[in-house]
Amino acid sequence: MTPRETVNPWSVAAAITALTCLGISSLTTYLDWRNNLSGIFHTREGTDWNMVWDTFSSWFLPLSLLLTTTLLIVAIVLKLLKRRHSKLQ
Repeated sequence: MTPRETVNPWSVAAAITALTCLGISSLTTYLDWRNNLSGIFHTREGTDWNMVWDTFSSWFLPLSLLLTTTLLIVAIVLKLLKRRHSKLQ
């Protein structure tokens, strides 16, 4: 068995989705916290961690749904094209 056959493509897609969503969500949350334009993320008393979590999850959840749906559609289309191609040969 070759290494390519042992890797589950769904696991790779899940890992790509999770890492992409984690990276984008973390970056946008950090930038919002750092800029703190309206003073809702931190004050002299400290950081409002509930607001940080709300911002992170408001990016992470929609992104994960979007990327998961997109990857599933792409995987299904590729599988159908592969089947069609194999029937034509």
